[in-house]
Amino acid sequence: LVSAHDSVYAYSKLEIVRLIGQSLRSLGLDHSALSLEEESGVIVDGLISQQLEGHILEGDWDNAVKDVEELIQSHNHDTKQLIYARYLISREKFVNLLLDCSE
Repeated sequence: LVSAHDSVYAYSKLEIVRLIGQSLRSLGLDHSALSLEEESGVIVDGLISQQLEGHILEGDWDNAVKDVEELIQSHNHDTKQLIYARYLISREKFVNLLLDCSE
């Protein structure tokens, strides 16, 4: 048998925080959703996150890095996370450049 306690671990922390945060926002509890993100250390949604997604989809890599820096600073995350996020963006930029060159 799988208990309710065990089933929680089937989901990642991000998924759980995202679901709860979305529920809080749908109820108009934006401050509570932001507090949840800050306390959990999980950045889910928000204006900067939406900008970041848009910049990535548009291939606007410089602004994507700026968005990540702002997210990291606003949530007091360490520099390792910033370095990793920059790496991921740089990797995506590189892959897109390779695809552009092959066409």
